[in-house]
Amino acid sequence: MGKRGTATLALLFAAGFCAYSCNHGSMIYVPLAVVGFGGDLFQAGLQATVFLAVAVALRFWFGPLADRRGPKPLMLAGMAAYTVATPLLGLCDTFPLVLAVRCVQAVGMAAFFPCALSAVSEAAFQRSSGLTLGLYRLVSSVALMVSAAALFPLVQAVGYKGTFATLGAVAAVGFLCVLAAPVTRPRTEAEGSAAEGKASGAGLLASLRRMLVAHSHLAVGVLGATFVAALGYGLISSFATPFVEQAAPAANAGLLMALVGAGGLAANPVAGWLVDRYPSLGVLVGFGVCLGVGTGLLALVPGVSALLPVAGLVLGIGYFGTVTSAVALIAKSVAPAGRSSFIAMQQNCIDAGAGLSGVFFGALFSLINPALVFALWGVVTTGAALGLAVGNGRRRE
Repeated sequence: MGKRGTATLALLFAAGFCAYSCNHGSMIYVPLAVVGFGGDLFQAGLQATVFLAVAVALRFWFGPLADRRGPKPLMLAGMAAYTVATPLLGLCDTFPLVLAVRCVQAVGMAAFFPCALSAVSEAAFQRSSGLTLGLYRLVSSVALMVSAAALFPLVQAVGYKGTFATLGAVAAVGFLCVLAAPVTRPRTEAEGSAAEGKASGAGLLASLRRMLVAHSHLAVGVLGATFVAALGYGLISSFATPFVEQAAPAANAGLLMALVGAGGLAANPVAGWLVDRYPSLGVLVGFGVCLGVGTGLLALVPGVSALLPVAGLVLGIGYFGTVTSAVALIAKSVAPAGRSSFIAMQQNCIDAGAGLSGVFFGALFSLINPALVFALWGVVTTGAALGLAVGNGRRRE
């Protein structure tokens, strides 16, 4: 990789850290701010649901648009949305205002992150794009750790107004990094002229549909595995800690999500490295099985509390490995002209799965024993991964 490519990746990684920090900080502290000005817990949760729903809807348009115009304009628009909207959160004193500002932030999330992943894969050498994407996904984990640790004392010192203004300044730095990055997407002359004539909403959706049909097998495997993994991660993040605290008081339930995060830190670069060497759905299958096994192990923790650290690490490896290998496979298999669209749909599967998990598993917990829920979902996840392996094998025959 030349100096230009290295500089581009450095700027993209820096911009990603800024964007992830702003996004994570908002996700953590907007609910607290809502409660702080007199809102209730329903409103605190609703703003997050609206934020994710708007982002999911916008990606159906932004992904194909980035493929036609190149990722940089959408990345700049996304960072601009974060830069402008985030400081306004500190000025909101009613729930409708919070919803309006969060919808603007949703533009940032929908526009920036899929395009950034596409730009990173394009800037990296093709043979090492998987590892580079794995390292880029580490940025999200690091940003979460840093923002969670740094923002609490900041809120205590300057309040929500000062904290959200600081996050807006961080987003502005990210905007400047994107502006300085020489991000390009090579296009033929014919491709460029076609883009000018098909940038309408209907044309973009038609383009997205054609791209998914052209890669139908990859779409079923990658998007399906991502959705199942996101449902499972929603189950773990929302329900696992309360389950362990109630069913296994001797276990340290507080360590669970920390161990999941530690597993993710290890899995992200390893998943990318594996896809560089074995660019097939088999890598995705392996991490999916890990996620299923880890989920099933949680059901056994009430009887064997020593399984908790093993379950946490395996869960982290399984979930983050699945998501990272899915992105890396897209980067390896889909040409730049359709890559942002594909990644946008994969990001939608993450948000849709996470958003639906609360309602889906909440209903299950009201009907059957909680340990059985974890056991059953472990079986479903493992079965889905093995089914993907069988389908992939038959396709090769």
